[in-house]
Amino acid sequence: MTNFDPVTRKAVADRLRSVRVSHDKSKADFAESLGISPQAYGAFENTTRDLSLIAAKRLRERYNVSLDYLYYGAEPANGPAMNLTAKLDPNLVDYLSKKSTPAQKQLLAALEALNS
Repeated sequence: MTNFDPVTRKAVADRLRSVRVSHDKSKADFAESLGISPQAYGAFENTTRDLSLIAAKRLRERYNVSLDYLYYGAEPANGPAMNLTAKLDPNLVDYLSKKSTPAQKQLLAALEALNS
């Protein structure tokens, strides 16, 4: 689960909206294409909930949008999706699994979810 500050949440919502609009989809149609309810999608775009990793993965798969773009604005929405999940370094997984901070646990969980 992510916990963005309000500025980051707004930036993610703006990028999410821009992807939806660039594909000429209504909120309801976009939500359906992601396999989520219109209410859940609306909460992401209206900044009342953080974009879930599951929804972000589906965006990557269905619309070729990189997670770097969605979460950090690293590239245009129509740029090539960066494959962050190609191969996890076992040393990194081992290092993160031994850490106890919430951020490190979240990072490890996110990496493992992306590899599934």
